Amino acid sequence: MVERRKFKRLDTTKIEVKWKRTALTPSVAHTKNISAGGICLMLENNDILNEGDLLDLEFKLSNGKQVLAKGRVVWSEEIEIIGQNEKRKEVGIEFVEIDDGTRECISQFVFSILNNSERPK
Repeated sequence: MVERRKFKRLDTTKIEVKWKRTALTPSVAHTKNISAGGICLMLENNDILNEGDLLDLEFKLSNGKQVLAKGRVVWSEEIEIIGQNEKRKEVGIEFVEIDDGTRECISQFVFSILNNSERPK
């Protein structure tokens, strides 16, 4: 299979993301993965997002960098949690408004962790 992604992706559930639709109360979700091009969120509290929804996003990387961006939901999928009688929504969000410096910071963050985890021990 040919990889079509423009940006390297880091799987991590450690980033808490505040998100909101314009003029609504913010909600909180955690990442499934992140790249310089977007973010995958695991929604909580029966939150619902649909393809095309525009969101204000706010989160802090573990290197201390605060990220503010606008994103568009490009896909949404319901996932069954194995071993539990529970389902959760995952959504893929493309960054549509993010300054170049912040995008570069996310890229460096992803590569620094991937490079450290790929080194022989």
